[in-house]
Amino acid sequence: MPIQFSTAQVFEQIEKIITKYQAANPKVSVKATVQDTVEPFEVNKASPLVHVLSSSVRKVLNKPATLLHKTGTGDMNILGRAMNMPIVTYGPGDSHLDHTLDEHIDISEYLNAIQVYKESILRLSELHNNKNASSSFENWGLMVQ
Repeated sequence: MPIQFSTAQVFEQIEKIITKYQAANPKVSVKATVQDTVEPFEVNKASPLVHVLSSSVRKVLNKPATLLHKTGTGDMNILGRAMNMPIVTYGPGDSHLDHTLDEHIDISEYLNAIQVYKESILRLSELHNNKNASSSFENWGLMVQ
């Protein structure tokens, strides 16, 4: 779901398309219903959480983090909106294979991901404890999915 649209706006457009199609094809009946909705959610790339996780990936893996604009529905959509806090998704493996029969990770990728999380937690803790930090973590909470 594109961030600039609500689920209601998308469904409204779908209904218009269906109405137009049925007018052109009166012998065809189309019915659409909404089973569930989750509004889109996006985190600012300038968020301290994104910065810390990206730099941890760089430190542990010796390569830059690849930021993906994920559009699926997940915990981050629900929790990020409900708690009004930045959330990121990170993990080992090829995200193009997520939820497919070919999804897999190597043990070394898994162990590296643990080190990335460890480094991120240490850096976030340092930021939180630093009295001169430019942002207060108490105001926005932390969650890494």
